Amino acid sequence: DKLLIQFLLDEPFFSSIIARVRKIRTLSIPTAGVSVHENTITLYWNPKFISGLTKRKFFGLMKHECYHLIFKHVTSRKQDPHMLWNIATDLAINSIINFDDLPDGGLFPGKPLKFKEADDENVIDKKMQESASKLSNAIESFPVGKASEWYMEKLRSDEELQQAAEDCFGDGSEGAGFDVHIDPDSEMSESDKQLVEGKVKEMIRKSAARAQRN
Repeated sequence: DKLLIQFLLDEPFFSSIIARVRKIRTLSIPTAGVSVHENTITLYWNPKFISGLTKRKFFGLMKHECYHLIFKHVTSRKQDPHMLWNIATDLAINSIINFDDLPDGGLFPGKPLKFKEADDENVIDKKMQESASKLSNAIESFPVGKASEWYMEKLRSDEELQQAAEDCFGDGSEGAGFDVHIDPDSEMSESDKQLVEGKVKEMIRKSAARAQRN
């Protein structure tokens, strides 16, 4: 609550969007993530993860989640496989957020991946090391500022790179960066997508008006 009040004061546009989505506190995911369930836009957040963030990185996380909604990543622009789309959208979003504002472990084009260090170097086998290195080198070679579809095509066009991403992140259910991309209702109809996007558009309109007044 304290962080959200500070966010409200410092970031009137993004905080206005966050104020208009349902927020669910949960330990079932390791970090945080935004999704759509029963046509309701929902932000899931793990209190242990949030409590470990500085104010600056908390603000960066909230902006990141807002951009997933603004850019329709969970509705009409969503692509499969889900895990690759997670990576592609994160690369696109993080391109427009200051790197130092992002929580640790984020995916950023032009920078190598940083995996959590294992207590025992033998825990990570040789295959995993090779996969992590391949994926890291690819992301480090990507330019900043491309659309999510551009990054998706790069990932999907290389079978070895796809396998490396799967080795590192599985199906993406535990996250592929610092947030978890919860797969929205799998059977969302086109009308449902339009309904949700209409809600987001209205959020953006009101949030922009509020930011302008401030």
